[in-house]
Amino acid sequence: MVAANAVGLAALLSINLNRVRTEFPKVAGKKLVLFAIFCAVNVWTFFAGFKFTSIGNVLIVHYAAPVAVALLSPVFLNEKPSDKTLVALALSVVGLGLVVWNEMGIGTKNDMWGILLAAVSAVAYTGVIIVARDFARAHADAVTLTVAQTSFLLVCALPFFSPSELTAAGFGFAAAAGILHLTFGALCYFSGLREVSAPTAGLLGYSEIFFGMIWGYIFYAETLGTMKIAGAVFIVVAGALVLLPNNKERKTET
Repeated sequence: MVAANAVGLAALLSINLNRVRTEFPKVAGKKLVLFAIFCAVNVWTFFAGFKFTSIGNVLIVHYAAPVAVALLSPVFLNEKPSDKTLVALALSVVGLGLVVWNEMGIGTKNDMWGILLAAVSAVAYTGVIIVARDFARAHADAVTLTVAQTSFLLVCALPFFSPSELTAAGFGFAAAAGILHLTFGALCYFSGLREVSAPTAGLLGYSEIFFGMIWGYIFYAETLGTMKIAGAVFIVVAGALVLLPNNKERKTET
């Protein structure tokens, strides 16, 4: 994670340094600090959970975040999820349950610690989406937000970094992932948040599960059982549903 963030951050700053210098004063403040903390806590607790319990236990708890976003957005952002979004959210939760069903289980104290960490990551992930949407509505610069939260995450992760454990191949893979994530993925995410509500953004986060299954199958020869395929279908249908034009919202705009 340290190598990926360091290389990605360097690539981003190499072409956007003046832009960040100009835009940073516009976003600096308590909200940016809160956003950076949410991002760091989300990442650390999410991956730490895997050390104590199964993938299924972590994912089913962590991805409660989109549900929390749908419930809290009317309070913090005055954004009420549409009926279509709520249906899609229900489909996604069912799909996630099917994907991780065979990997869930609570049998030891470690499982409880892992689930607790996943719950903390869900709270932080909820905060990330809500604060990021608030920034996006104010047209905050996407590059500057990416640089700020990545810099904070990098500083927090450095004490746990051991260079001796990093191979040349591992560094190359991490560098490529970091550049792709920070110069493309994160910027697309922040830019997209200007156009969609927080509940919709949270819901689309379930696509991470779908693509994670695809990459696992391609790069690590992971098997896709019937339950996982069925869950993926639910997630894809939910994503397609929420991306369909909303006639009611269109009439309101006109």
